[in-house]
Amino acid sequence: MTQISYPYTLVGLQPENVNQLNSNLSAVESVVNGNLDADNLSASANIVGSQLSSSAGIVSGQLADATVTDTKLASPNNSTRKTILDAGGYLGGATTGAWAWIPTSGTSFTISTGFATTATPPPLWQFVTADHAVANKTTNFRVDMQVAVGSTSPSTVVITAGLYAVTISGGSYVFTLVSGSTAGSSGLATNTISKFSSSTFAASALTTTSMYTFGVAVTSINVPLGISANFQLVRNNT
Repeated sequence: MTQISYPYTLVGLQPENVNQLNSNLSAVESVVNGNLDADNLSASANIVGSQLSSSAGIVSGQLADATVTDTKLASPNNSTRKTILDAGGYLGGATTGAWAWIPTSGTSFTISTGFATTATPPPLWQFVTADHAVANKTTNFRVDMQVAVGSTSPSTVVITAGLYAVTISGGSYVFTLVSGSTAGSSGLATNTISKFSSSTFAASALTTTSMYTFGVAVTSINVPLGISANFQLVRNNT
């Protein structure tokens, strides 16, 4: 605390000692010249930002923890969706039922067959909460699917992608659909590329340290040759 305190009290109608007067003036000078602080300002002073020097800017010590929001940033990106898992390949010849997706190999295998000997195992992704969390934000996910159709595509085929938790039991894969993660196609026209997205689902729908993969459910009719699909798991924090 730096406040002005006179070393001497001058008495009216009494001869003044010039040294005492100079000491009082020096007390004022020592505070005003470089020692003013918050104690010298009224709480209702209403000093505006334009009256303050901006040469030094605002330093981190002047900010309370967890008080700057995205709206105060010139380029906030927490809400921007980022791809964290990607797979794709052909679905041609898949029969009605649920299928685990196999990237790059061009083949897939049904959930019921367990470990397939003629196809690459499904790509696995481990969910760890801390890898995706942002303080004071909710972590959200979405599944996107792009379907490319060649010259053959019955309009009744429906392809539904989803994120599946993966475990192994009795030598076979066990796939459990994550609630809210399905992205389903509608009627597919020939010679088209279409995009479909799931609803947004929170990270709370996933179990930390669990393994996940993309799965495809085929309904109504077998998938004809010449259909390929790509899948992405995207994330943002809001």
